[in-house]
Amino acid sequence: MIQFFNKKGSITIFLTSILITMIMASMVFVHAARSISGASYSDAVLELAGRSVLSEFDRRLWEEYGIFAFYGSPELVAYGIDFYASAAFDKTLPREFGWFTGAVTDLFRLKLQRVDVCLASYSLADLDIFEEQVIAASWIPSVHEVLDSGLRSTKVNEYILERFQYHVGGDKDKNTVFKNEVEYILHGRMSDKENLNRFMTEFVLMRTPLNSGHILTCANKRRAVLALAKTFGPAAPAAFVVLVAAWSLAEAENDTRLLMAGKNVAMVKTCRTWALDLRNAVRTVRITDDEGNIVDVEATPREMSIYVSPKSPEGMSYVEYLRFFLYLEKRETKLQRMMDLIQMNFRSSYYEEFSIGDHYTGFSLTAVVSGKKFEYEQKY
Repeated sequence: MIQFFNKKGSITIFLTSILITMIMASMVFVHAARSISGASYSDAVLELAGRSVLSEFDRRLWEEYGIFAFYGSPELVAYGIDFYASAAFDKTLPREFGWFTGAVTDLFRLKLQRVDVCLASYSLADLDIFEEQVIAASWIPSVHEVLDSGLRSTKVNEYILERFQYHVGGDKDKNTVFKNEVEYILHGRMSDKENLNRFMTEFVLMRTPLNSGHILTCANKRRAVLALAKTFGPAAPAAFVVLVAAWSLAEAENDTRLLMAGKNVAMVKTCRTWALDLRNAVRTVRITDDEGNIVDVEATPREMSIYVSPKSPEGMSYVEYLRFFLYLEKRETKLQRMMDLIQMNFRSSYYEEFSIGDHYTGFSLTAVVSGKKFEYEQKY
């Protein structure tokens, strides 16, 4: 009998040892599973907290210019992350009905211990970042993942013509500091009049040599200049040169009047897109010596208050010439002046302290949750 109980006791001890081992193993597995689940849960919470911060973008900046950016500082973003994440870490699932009133179940016992935020690489004032936002907002679809410089420039230019006002055509109802905004992007003067005058001057400077080229290659116009130049006797060679220059300039000035009136102007002229007759367009003055001999000739465009239309209305419009000049403008200049316009417009109609430099398109985040480190990059 004593031997039987000894055997029974040995079996009990053996089974108890196995049970304790299984319980300890289960506890290890449960702890490991909780640790893995806690890490996954923390990752999801921090990711969602970051997206929540990004959701606080400046709505007016997006509505008027298609740009996603939020106002902030490292401290404000860190506070937002802490606010959104701590609610999920401190309390999780409420106990079921019938348990102690007001108690909660903390499944993971996770604590957000530290949040560090860096905004330095995401400032909207950075030209590359600002350009990416502009390109994303442009109506031209991307055909390649990596855009070449030509396509990038085209997308920026189309964004400018879509979002900013200009003198002839476009939307005139926007409440902006300048009405000639695209002209400001091209010339940077601090008044609409100065920017428009600069654009008109550059337009004339571009058109004059193009018009000269047409005169010299058109047989009828070349003969007309030669015929008039011969009337100046010995000064005919000089007269030919100044007559071509004056006629070209007169046509360029008429081109400007056409453009300002909303008409088209051909980039490369033909007989049908040329407007002015030589004798009606140019005023000549004979310069003589003491003996009355013609020694030189002055030729200047006649002053005209209205435009003369060519036979054909074919050509480029005001906005198409703006597009041409935008393509020639430096990338950095265009982007910086676009920032200037947005900042000036918002300071005059939104709030006085608005600054592009206080807005960001993302952030990098380092967080410590219950001793574990998590790192993220969040951006639009």
